[in-house]
Amino acid sequence: MKRMDNTYIVQCESCTFRNTKDMHYLVKTFAQGQCNACQRHVNIPLEEKERQYRKLNKECPYCTKLVQCHIKINPTQVYYPKVSNAQGTDPVFLLDYYLLTSLGPNQPIWALNASHLEYLIDYVTDKLRTKNFTGKTASHALPGYIKLAKNREAVLRKLKQLEKKL
Repeated sequence: MKRMDNTYIVQCESCTFRNTKDMHYLVKTFAQGQCNACQRHVNIPLEEKERQYRKLNKECPYCTKLVQCHIKINPTQVYYPKVSNAQGTDPVFLLDYYLLTSLGPNQPIWALNASHLEYLIDYVTDKLRTKNFTGKTASHALPGYIKLAKNREAVLRKLKQLEKKL
């Protein structure tokens, strides 16, 4: 996946598959206003189809009365529609990663690229895992089944299978 200006591009090197996604669709949009009934501030995330309006009447989440809201686009807050990295899926295009395998049910093992795969292999084969001065390393976000010593051989075998795909 590449990013050019305000567009994400995914393209297969072996076939003709190509897909693009404009960053406009990955920017959060909110309906904001003041409820006249309960006097509370309302900040409601909007669906894609509601972005075309300048003002909307939305239901107050506190008292359920209708509130006239202004549309606020937050260009600094990019989000992904479905954060599914834990399952080995690209969060922008929702496609499975090329370097994806599974240790068991609900136990995916994936790598983004060759250097990420190399890091994982080094981590799994390392007998003494030390922490840096902050107490966290890049591996602190790895799932527990990858870190377990009893799974070390099986995880390493799966990572070596992924390495052969490169």
